[in-house]
Amino acid sequence: MNYLELAHDFEVGERQRKAVCRRMGVHESVSYDEVPNPAMETLKTALRSGQLKPEEISIRSIFEATVTDRMGKRCGREMVNSWRDTKDGRVTGHRIYESGVRSAAFANVIGQVFYSRMMEEFNKPELIGMSLVELIPSTHQWEKFAGMTMLGDHAQEVKEGHDYPTVSLAEDWVMSPETKKYGFIVPITREAIFFDMTGMVLRRAGEAAMILAVNREKRILDTCLGIVNSYRRKNRPVIDTYGAAAGDHDFDNLAASNPLADYESLVAVHEKFQAMTDPQDGEPIVLGKTQLVCPKSLEWKAKAILNATEVREVNGDRETIVQGNRLPSDYEIRSSEYVQSRTGSPSSWFYGDFQGAFAYVENWAPEAVEAPTGSHLEMTRDIAAQFKLSERGVMAVKEPRKVVKSTG
Repeated sequence: MNYLELAHDFEVGERQRKAVCRRMGVHESVSYDEVPNPAMETLKTALRSGQLKPEEISIRSIFEATVTDRMGKRCGREMVNSWRDTKDGRVTGHRIYESGVRSAAFANVIGQVFYSRMMEEFNKPELIGMSLVELIPSTHQWEKFAGMTMLGDHAQEVKEGHDYPTVSLAEDWVMSPETKKYGFIVPITREAIFFDMTGMVLRRAGEAAMILAVNREKRILDTCLGIVNSYRRKNRPVIDTYGAAAGDHDFDNLAASNPLADYESLVAVHEKFQAMTDPQDGEPIVLGKTQLVCPKSLEWKAKAILNATEVREVNGDRETIVQGNRLPSDYEIRSSEYVQSRTGSPSSWFYGDFQGAFAYVENWAPEAVEAPTGSHLEMTRDIAAQFKLSERGVMAVKEPRKVVKSTG
């Protein structure tokens, strides 16, 4: 990787970006998402595609190529060398916080590397949570899923010349819990630059991102699997996500003693759906994309049931009837080690329209934000740059009738 070329492209991109900001009538401090730097976009694309690996990058080389003085002359290498040449009793080492030193380019470039490393953790295929929910961007602490009652099949015939009847609609809604913020700060110290400890810094960033990603995964699964209950409709008390019809829980989406054994196990689940109706209009529960979620111990069993070419049944005369598998072939099986870990059961499984039942309300997506340059921490703790990894969101139950839980 040619670091000097990267630094040059970044500088050219910054001039282009400032020109675009002037034409738009906005300050140059506007975010890079709104007015991007072409060089940064190229770097992002290379990192996302895997053409450039984060571990192939040298923090020290980026520092030496991108840090400049007030005249725009590169001084990163001179600074690193001055740290090495500092002698006892005589301060010769340059400081990043000095007014003439500009390290914004270093922070921006490393920020993209950090973001790429963070998203590697969040996008790992073994984390299934985000595939089970509808992602809802929000600018509120609480999200209100509003609807209207009386929206079923209530259309009336209108005679010729007669007025159309007016339908009175009553508001219906489900409230989400309050969104919460999660995050860490990852520093890059003077030692990390001097000794070029790129691997250590990226491991630290990866560990922080992994903690964030696993935390979100557990919060999503806890709601989808009924460990945490948050379904609250029209200011009524919170009720269990899964349960038999009793009291405030006026629907039955729990198939007890229904192990995932064969074709009949899924038939029993569909019978539960047929018995439930939409609370807003009394119409049947209509499922969208369906998924089967199970522990790893049941994954191969689920695949065998769904991919079987034939189904064998015994009638009343003890005759074996062989038919083709009548189950749709578009079932999606989602499984991970965290399913059994969160439920504590190797035999419980779930089936239904998860994205229709659950939502992740997101105030902001996982992000890596660099701290402003010139921090006092460079003096007190030898921190050259630091990055905040954070995300804010919460799980919400929209319609629990769209998923059925089965126990073994």
